[in-house]
Amino acid sequence: MNSYTIKKSSHLINAQDLQKFKNQADQIKKDFKKLIEMIDQELKRFSNFSNFLDEMQKMIDNYQLNSQDNLFPISSEQLSNELNSLIKFIDNQKNVINIQIEKNQVFNQFVESMQINKNEIKQFRYELQNQTQLDEQHCYAMDFNKDATYLAAGFINGDIKVYNFNSERLQLIQQLNAHNDSIYCIVFMKKSNQFISGGGDENIIIWEIKNSEILNVKKKFQKDLNQIFCIITNIKEDEFISGSHNGFIQFWKINEDQYFQTLEDHKDRVLSLSLNQSQNYLISCACDRKVLVSLFENNQTWKVTQSILLDNIPRRLCFINDITFTIQCDTQKCLDIYQLLENEKRFKKTQEIKVKGEQDCFFGFPQKFISSKQQLLSKNGNQVNFLIINKKNQFTLFHSIDFLTGQLWGTISDDGQYVATWDNISCQIQIRKYIE
Repeated sequence: MNSYTIKKSSHLINAQDLQKFKNQADQIKKDFKKLIEMIDQELKRFSNFSNFLDEMQKMIDNYQLNSQDNLFPISSEQLSNELNSLIKFIDNQKNVINIQIEKNQVFNQFVESMQINKNEIKQFRYELQNQTQLDEQHCYAMDFNKDATYLAAGFINGDIKVYNFNSERLQLIQQLNAHNDSIYCIVFMKKSNQFISGGGDENIIIWEIKNSEILNVKKKFQKDLNQIFCIITNIKEDEFISGSHNGFIQFWKINEDQYFQTLEDHKDRVLSLSLNQSQNYLISCACDRKVLVSLFENNQTWKVTQSILLDNIPRRLCFINDITFTIQCDTQKCLDIYQLLENEKRFKKTQEIKVKGEQDCFFGFPQKFISSKQQLLSKNGNQVNFLIINKKNQFTLFHSIDFLTGQLWGTISDDGQYVATWDNISCQIQIRKYIE
C-alpha cells in the first residue's frame, strides 16, 4: 500500500499543491476500491470460518454426549488450517484499521493546511505597467526612495538618472555625471531623500535631492577605495558599509571622510551585505565562495566570528530577522535558509527551498525582505522569485517572473508595491505593480 504525504503551508495552497492533492486523492480512491474488495473477501472467509466454528461446536457437543472412544471426527491438519485462517483474518483487520488511520491523517493534514492562517492568504502577482517602460542603455543598479516617489538608476557609462515616479510614470528629472565608470550600486536612505552610489571608478558619492528636483553632491569618498559592488546603511543612517572588488569590507561614518574599520577576510569580490534588525550581526558573501558572519563586539568593532565555505558562489543574501538569513547561490535551484543556534552562537543551514532559475547569475540585484508583506524578493539567474514567510519561519515560493536572461538587474520598493528592472533583452527600465 502506498504512503501519502502532503506538504503543509501555513500561508497558502497554490495550484501545484492542489494538483498534488488531486493526484493523491485519485490514488486513495483506487486503493479504497482494492480495500473494499479485500474486505469482501475477508468477510466471506470470516463467514465460512464462522460456519466452521458452528459445526465444530455441534460436533463437540455431540462427541461429549455420544462418543464411545477418544477419537474426534476432524483432522489436526484441518483444524490447524482453520486456526491459521483466523489469525490471518485478524492481522488483515489490523492492517485495514492502520490504512484507514493513514487515510484519515492525509485528509486531516490537507484540511489543516487549508485552514491555517486562511485569513492571511493573498493571491498576488506583479503586473507590467505599459506606461512605465523606458528604453535605456545597460543599467546595473537602481533603487526607490522611501515612498517610491523617486527612482535612481545607474548605468554602464557612469551616468545616474533620477526619475520622478509620483504618478506611477517615470519622468526624468536629472542626469548626474560625477562618476566616470560603471555604477554598480545605488542605495536610497529611508529618513531623507539622499542616496549613495558606488562603482568602477572607486568613488562613493552621497547625493541629496533638494527642492524636489535639484540634486547635489553632498559628499564624496575617494581615499583607499577599490571598485565598489555593494553598499548598505545602518538603521540610524549615520554609517554605511561598502564591499569592494578586492574583498575588503569598509565601515564609514557618513559625516566623516575616513573609514573607521576594514575587514580583509574575503579574498575576492564582495557581492552582497546585510545587517540584522538588532544591527549586531553583519553577513557578507563574495566570489571566494565564502559567507562571513561578523559580530559587533562591545559596541566598538566588528569581528568575523564564522566563515561558511559553499560549493558555489553565493550571489546575494539577506537577513529576514535577527536570527535568520537567506542565501542564493549561483546556478542553484534552491534558496538556503540559515538560522542562529543559540547554544553555539553560530548559524547553521536549516532549510533548502526550491526556487526557479535556469541561467548563470551576475552581481547586483540585492535580495530584499518586505516586512509589511512578509515577502522576500530574490533573483536567481533569469528568474525573479517572490517567497512568503510565515510566523514559523516557513518559506513558500509563491510567484516568479521569467525574464529569459540572467543579465537582469533591479529592485523593489520598501512597501513591496513596485518592482523595477532592466534586462538585456528588452533593454528597458520596466515597472511592475503588485496586484492581489
